[in-house]
Amino acid sequence: MSAQNSKIDAVKMMLLVGGFAAIYFVASGADLWTTALALHRPDASEGNVFATTSGAYNSARAWWITNAAAVLVIGLFVQGAAYAGRVSPYWLDRPMRSYFYRYFNPLFIDTWSQRSRDRAPIHAVSFALAFVVLRFLAAGNNLMIAAGYAGPLGLAVRAVGRLTTPGTGLLLAMGALYIALAIGVSPVSAILLKSLRTERDRQASA
Repeated sequence: MSAQNSKIDAVKMMLLVGGFAAIYFVASGADLWTTALALHRPDASEGNVFATTSGAYNSARAWWITNAAAVLVIGLFVQGAAYAGRVSPYWLDRPMRSYFYRYFNPLFIDTWSQRSRDRAPIHAVSFALAFVVLRFLAAGNNLMIAAGYAGPLGLAVRAVGRLTTPGTGLLLAMGALYIALAIGVSPVSAILLKSLRTERDRQASA
């Protein structure tokens, strides 16, 4: 289960990073556009308290948060891709199981740790991908609200928020979904990381 330190295909990595960045902004734009659409309903309100000003939705702030998050999320994807050569073939074949190994890393992304570097790049890429999936789900949730239905994500956030605070409810409800999505998309992350290895290294680890 040790890290392999294989070489990676730099050109393919740049293409993957560029593609991911494009998908990130498509998902983010869809989320923000559908948010504005849903808020046209008189009974709708913005559940993300961090994108509001005095209780009202602030589009400029929402885009500022989106752009700031882009630096972190795309950076996370780049980090995982750059260290693809360190991932053990054992974990590439068992990406979901890699989250439950005995050396638990609460951040899942410490690619420098000797104890977790053989699987941490999978987690870094997975959390980046999960963020994009989460925004597409949020866009779908917004479309349901715009159509007059109750949005399940908003219901979950409000339910937890009533037991805590609105901000805490958002972080706990969406955070739990985010972690579940990261684990769920890890097989896709493993496929992407495998694709970055050079042909010679893929043959050597086969």
